Amino acid sequence: MIHPDARGLGIAKALMQQVEILAQGLDRRLLILDTQTGSLASKLYLKLGYIPVGEIPHFALSTTGKLESTGIFLQKHLWLILITSYIRMRQDLAY
Repeated sequence: MIHPDARGLGIAKALMQQVEILAQGLDRRLLILDTQTGSLASKLYLKLGYIPVGEIPHFALSTTGKLESTGIFLQKHLWLILITSYIRMRQDLAY
């Protein structure tokens, strides 16, 4: 979780990118995430290329004490990251 005062600074994006790098280093090919439906995190995950695959209603206790739907389970195949990284590396070498 990112403190509300620190949101919008790219911290969550940077953390997620590091998680993906670590996962690749551990030879992981799939990341599965969950978060409160409609949250800022779910919007970030979508921007980062994660794919919504489902929802569990009334699963997570919110800060107000109410049961909320648990986000969207999101998955991202890391081999796409590897291919993208390779293409970018080749483009950088071309310049």
